Amino acid sequence: MVLSVGAFLVMLGLFVWAIGSSLYQVGRQSLDVWPRAAWMVQHFADPDVFPPKAEICAAPFCRSVDTQPTIVGGNPGHRSQTKMYFCREHPPLLPSYSSRFDDLLRFTYWVLAMALSFIETVVVVLILCSPLMLLRSWLVRRDAGLDGMAGKLGKVVEMIQTWFACLTFIAWLAAWIMFAWW
Repeated sequence: MVLSVGAFLVMLGLFVWAIGSSLYQVGRQSLDVWPRAAWMVQHFADPDVFPPKAEICAAPFCRSVDTQPTIVGGNPGHRSQTKMYFCREHPPLLPSYSSRFDDLLRFTYWVLAMALSFIETVVVVLILCSPLMLLRSWLVRRDAGLDGMAGKLGKVVEMIQTWFACLTFIAWLAAWIMFAWW
């Protein structure tokens, strides 16, 4: 019992250390999602910059397409072996233990990066929508009964905010799908 609890605590400590040592990378990766998606959309039709079947370097803020598959984790030669494309300038930055533990670490890394980029997106949307929210609150206070013109305009502003939030979520999801695809 004591041995299994000790082994669990050692594994948990290694996991927390690995995630903690990679947190700066998670922040950089989450900030790179939107510029990378914009770069892909901008250069998608240009075969000189973004050749067909090219892989973009997986390092944050690198747009090199001169990449080669690099083992980033898992047990080499087994099903758990995972490769990602990196250019010659950027090595993989996540720690690798050559075991299945790497998959759990990489999964947690991507979940944290996605959550952080979602929080960043929500903050940007709130900043962009703050004039609409102020306008809506002013219109609702002006016409407390919501029967007059100001009340109807307040409902229109609320509908615009809802659509804006939905479209932002769809764009965030599309950016991560593009990130995962290439």
